[in-house]
Amino acid sequence: MERYNNGKPLRILAVGNSFSQDSVEYLPGILRTAGIGCTVGDLYNPGCTMERHLTSAAAGAGIYSYFKDSDGEWTERPGTGLAFALADEDWDVITIQEASRRSGFAEFYRRDLATLSELVSSAVPSAKIGWNMTWAYQSDSPNSHFPDYGRDQDRMYSMIRDCVKEFVTADPRISFVIPVGTAVQNARTSLIGDTLTRDGSHLSLILGRYLASLTWASALTGIDAAALSARSAPPEIAGDTLDAAVRAVSDAIASPFTVTRQDGAR
Repeated sequence: MERYNNGKPLRILAVGNSFSQDSVEYLPGILRTAGIGCTVGDLYNPGCTMERHLTSAAAGAGIYSYFKDSDGEWTERPGTGLAFALADEDWDVITIQEASRRSGFAEFYRRDLATLSELVSSAVPSAKIGWNMTWAYQSDSPNSHFPDYGRDQDRMYSMIRDCVKEFVTADPRISFVIPVGTAVQNARTSLIGDTLTRDGSHLSLILGRYLASLTWASALTGIDAAALSARSAPPEIAGDTLDAAVRAVSDAIASPFTVTRQDGAR
């Protein structure tokens, strides 16, 4: 995909759910500290699946809270529909994703992915369409859908990765994958450990969300995670923890579908 590191403002819309909210929380700040002006939108409906995006669009339903940061502060527009958000800005990038509970199951990609990517690309033909590859649950997650993956984090990650490799990368309308799930899994092999969520599934408000947003920023700009983090890391993330997070992101960008362990294990 085109790398937006040439100083032009970047307009990004995430069509998602709570996992997109986790992913983009720190993104505007990271981009701006790198000298890249931006507008970031997040079309949020909790637990929203590809299927629900499609059915709500067909019905013209305003099921979303539409969050947007264009000047350093998130604003919220409740009761928003997909069509409004797609037309709200001249988006450069629009991302889509599956709900976490379905993200590792091929039948949902077979049924819904092409229809959703076609809807978005037809509505905004000038935008690059990306896929937010989400993460596996924490190994002790109480999430009611974790048994669908055998309560096995490695299995969940592998199922998500395999679906993205098989279906998303084959979709001609999708230009790139943002490998947040791999960055999270990389970090879990480091001194950070399996501590990146606040409830077993959603990312922790500082370290987890920052790691996800750093992955987005590096994937979109081509700028190395270390350079991006040097000016943007929250003060709570420093030293060896920051180094481990940066390495997890850098390794995910280099190898989006392979876990790169920091503990030396194979």
